[in-house]
Amino acid sequence: MKNSLTVVPAYGRDYKNQKEVLLDWNGGKDFIIKDIPSGHDGRMLNKRDAEHLGVKYVRIRYDVGRKIIIVGSRGKGLIESIVSVNVRLIIRSGKDTDINEVVNEMNYDFVSKTKGAEIIDSDIRDYEIVE
Repeated sequence: MKNSLTVVPAYGRDYKNQKEVLLDWNGGKDFIIKDIPSGHDGRMLNKRDAEHLGVKYVRIRYDVGRKIIIVGSRGKGLIESIVSVNVRLIIRSGKDTDINEVVNEMNYDFVSKTKGAEIIDSDIRDYEIVE
């Protein structure tokens, strides 16, 4: 199982604030996994399931999917916002190299050296080949 999963409230539930989300998560309510790469997309998950499967963090989308709270395995809210970072990447490659394949197969890691802060997830959402 992955270290983290993205979920949404099940059975038509939704929330307006983090307090409501945490009450239901810690109360063992079901959520739906919305995480295609995990291989578990569409399955139900609750806090106990996440702990049993070894999931360290759960990203819970709420307020009609407009907001996210990341919850640790102990059910405590860890952050209040997601940060978008633009990164410039220069790749040297041969003329026959498919840059799309390079980006899709690339490993990368962002690390925080700030005490009390940990980068727990990152992904490439979009890219553009400029030259």
